[in-house]
Amino acid sequence: MVVVLFKYGIPALVNFSFFLSSFSSQKSSSSQVIPTTTVLQPPTLTTPFTATNSATIAVTGTALSNQTIQLYVNDSLSGTTTTKGDGSFTFPKVSLTQQQNTLKAEAKQGAATSNFSDPLTISYLQKAPDLTLDSPTDGQSFSGDQNSTMVKGKTDPDVQVRVNGFWAIVDNQGNYSYNMQLQDGDNHLDVVATDQAGNKTERQITVKYSH
Repeated sequence: MVVVLFKYGIPALVNFSFFLSSFSSQKSSSSQVIPTTTVLQPPTLTTPFTATNSATIAVTGTALSNQTIQLYVNDSLSGTTTTKGDGSFTFPKVSLTQQQNTLKAEAKQGAATSNFSDPLTISYLQKAPDLTLDSPTDGQSFSGDQNSTMVKGKTDPDVQVRVNGFWAIVDNQGNYSYNMQLQDGDNHLDVVATDQAGNKTERQITVKYSH
């Protein structure tokens, strides 16, 4: 009896155990669902300027066609739109806050959502730049060899300055200078400071020169 069990029973039990293990493995394998993930490319913001003096602007960009685009300004949802057939999209009225605004967008299609676009920073500058004209002074007179004068003053950093339409040199602190040639009689100086948003401040004086 023991011999029979040893000869037939044990191998049978081993085979049966292997069968159950194999069946369980196949069942577990067949029940697994391999997820499929749709990867969306993030949209691109194409608004060409980085500063404005308007509190409301139009923001443009591109993505794939028939996608939903969500725009965020300073991490708050600003609006939602849908791309056209060519992938372009526009948010016609986006409100900005004073100074720096960080814009970014994401695309949605079905249940998939893209990463955010590269951020776009736009400065809203409502106040015109400061501008002083320190030298020369209004009504100052020059004569003889003093046939030129160094126009000097100060404005805000990152502001451009023109003197009678010519570019002045402006340093990182906003100090500007321009060497102006004088003509006989009255010489009118028109100094204009313009910031990145197009805001302007102007100073005008007149100096005299006689040889």
